[in-house]
Amino acid sequence: MKILIVGTPRSGTTSLLNVLSNACKLNKVFEPFNYDISNNYKFPFDLENSIVKICPFQTPKEYGTHSDFFKFVKEYYLEFDKTILITRKDKDEHLISWHNSISKNQLEKKEDLQIYFDVMYEISDELSIPLVFYEDLYGEDRNKSLDIINNWNLPINSTRVNEYLHPKFKYRKSDKKNII
Repeated sequence: MKILIVGTPRSGTTSLLNVLSNACKLNKVFEPFNYDISNNYKFPFDLENSIVKICPFQTPKEYGTHSDFFKFVKEYYLEFDKTILITRKDKDEHLISWHNSISKNQLEKKEDLQIYFDVMYEISDELSIPLVFYEDLYGEDRNKSLDIINNWNLPINSTRVNEYLHPKFKYRKSDKKNII
């Protein structure tokens, strides 16, 4: 089995990668085209029994530049049995979460984040894959999240995955002070 997760940063993609890799017993491939972190992936690499997580504009050097991301994803997703697209509904909370995790110089305002939303909606429309929203998957309404998980039709115990994605396990808790 091969699963691709494409999602905006700070939308629960890492948690989803970890939970699904354990549930499906797949090898985790974390942002192989993010050249700001150390990784040993040379494109193309073996995808068999893997779950791959990428964020918008992470494009293999061997393929092209950041501006080639949309074209790359349209071709790359064909290599996978399942593709999951994830972002957030609440742009203000998304911006706060992102801003708290990175340098202030990298992202200053909601308009900077908008290009990530735009590309996710464009990919969803082009590939006819519905967007999953962070607020629905990790929210308090666990029936709604269970429906999302069941719709993926993966060979997993959906109830157990739903439990692991419960909001009590979020990396960022809302009791922290926001810097913006």
